[in-house]
Amino acid sequence: MITTSEKMAVILTENGNVPFGAVFTGRLLAHVSGYHVARMIAVVNGRDESSVQWDELNLYATDSGKYICQRVTGQAGEQDIYQGEALDSEDEVIKFFGNGWLARELLIEASLKS
Repeated sequence: MITTSEKMAVILTENGNVPFGAVFTGRLLAHVSGYHVARMIAVVNGRDESSVQWDELNLYATDSGKYICQRVTGQAGEQDIYQGEALDSEDEVIKFFGNGWLARELLIEASLKS
C-alpha cells in the first residue's frame, strides 16, 4: 500500500494508451473516488450498475515542487479516460479539479485551501 510519505515514480496516461508525459519522483498527497456514491445513486434510481460512471482524483507533489493533478473517469466495461496536468500553484490545482463535492474532498484530504 502506498502511503503519502513514500517516494514513488509515477507514469500518468491519457485516453488509456497515449502517454501523458509525466514521469516524476514525488508523493501522493490525496486520492478520492466517486465510485461508491455513483453506484449507490444508480441502485436507488433503479438503473443498471453497469452504466455507472465515476471519477477518481489523484494529487501528487513532485520533489521539484510541482503538483501533478490526475482525473480518471471510469465506467464498467469501458476503457478508463485519463486527464492530467503538471501545475505550479494551489490555485491552479483548484482550477483543474473544479469545485464539485469530490474535488472538495480531495482538497481537504490534501490539506489544501478550498
